[in-house]
Amino acid sequence: MPIDTTQGEFFTVKKITDCLNVTERTICRLAAQKQLPIYKLGANLQFSRQDVDGWIKKQPHVFLALDGGKNGAL
Repeated sequence: MPIDTTQGEFFTVKKITDCLNVTERTICRLAAQKQLPIYKLGANLQFSRQDVDGWIKKQPHVFLALDGGKNGAL
């Protein structure tokens, strides 16, 4: 069962790198290749929690989630 995501909750690049345990370069590369859904607010990249949760669930890799990995989401 997916976790209840909050509409309108957005994360920064730093928050996503911490959650997924990847480098900022990796996140920026995925965003540039349009593999990871992003919103650009001025010069800043923002990531919708709901969009990132959906992206994670579609990946062949296993990411540990903030919820202890119970739901495969942030």
